[in-house]
Amino acid sequence: MSPIACAPPRYFASLTREGPWWCVDFRDCPGCLTSGRGRAEALRMAADALATWCAGIPPLRLPKPTVAAPGEVLVTARFNTPPRPLPPASGTRFLTPLAARWMEQAKGWR
Repeated sequence: MSPIACAPPRYFASLTREGPWWCVDFRDCPGCLTSGRGRAEALRMAADALATWCAGIPPLRLPKPTVAAPGEVLVTARFNTPPRPLPPASGTRFLTPLAARWMEQAKGWR
């Protein structure tokens, strides 16, 4: 797979202000919209909303971004990296004494 195909999706979004709230709407991604209490928060929320919207679609089936309209901003999807799993030894050292204690307490349970 080429590096271009692995790049996070980027789409243009329109921002509209409604009182203290900023609403973000993606023209190319139907149903993908969000809002924030300030422009910076709205753009952070837009990156998360775009990642959520794109997560269920295979990368090669994503819609092609269209040309920006006046006033639109480019938003890149922000995918969270999953936490690294614990090494097996560290989990075993913690769980083995805990499981032994639970087994000791449950002896008379039946």
